[in-house]
Amino acid sequence: MCSLATSMLRCERFELSTRIVLGLRIVCIVSLLLLLWWLDLWLCWDGNVRPWIKSRSSS
Repeated sequence: MCSLATSMLRCERFELSTRIVLGLRIVCIVSLLLLLWWLDLWLCWDGNVRPWIKSRSSS
């Protein structure tokens, strides 16, 4: 009975640690995607939108 309880505890701890690792991976992936999206948006804004604004304001 005691060994069953300890194995259950170990299993719960293992589940918790895997959840934490999975959560950290998801957070890392999401933050990387957001960073890439932000960089892409910033570069596109810098390259495409400003000349468009200049051409609109001049005409």
